Amino acid sequence: MLYYVIVSVTFSSKILKFLTLILALIFFAVFSSCRDYVTDIVDTTPPEITTDASDYVLGDTVLATFKNNSASTIYVTGVYNTVERKNSSSWDVYSIVMCNGGCPEFPVYGKSSIHERSAAVKDDGIYRLVCAYSTMAGETYERKNKVYSNEFTVHPR
Repeated sequence: MLYYVIVSVTFSSKILKFLTLILALIFFAVFSSCRDYVTDIVDTTPPEITTDASDYVLGDTVLATFKNNSASTIYVTGVYNTVERKNSSSWDVYSIVMCNGGCPEFPVYGKSSIHERSAAVKDDGIYRLVCAYSTMAGETYERKNKVYSNEFTVHPR
């Protein structure tokens, strides 16, 4: 009787190992073709905004560039939405881009850039541009990610 129990346990463990091996082979055969899709889903490389100079004179326009560094499509309403001015140690909203009827959202495809000239800044100081972006079209402004440009200085004439 003891021999029968030992043989059946050994036989059961061999069947279990064989079934595990078969299931592992099926898993790798089915999901190995999905490897490229899984690795391309998330690209967390953030976009960036840069200006064409770091110093301007009152009345100059700023050429701003929004660069999508990821492979994913990003949705924006422009190169920037807000201009902020430095006040001692904090940033305050200086101006907001206003569009009649709302600003249309458009895609910036992976590894591409868009450019835009800003209106002339009318006060001297230190500024930066802010862009709200999303990886999904139609996100509310509050839910979008924000990216900030380099700081730039506007000097009096």
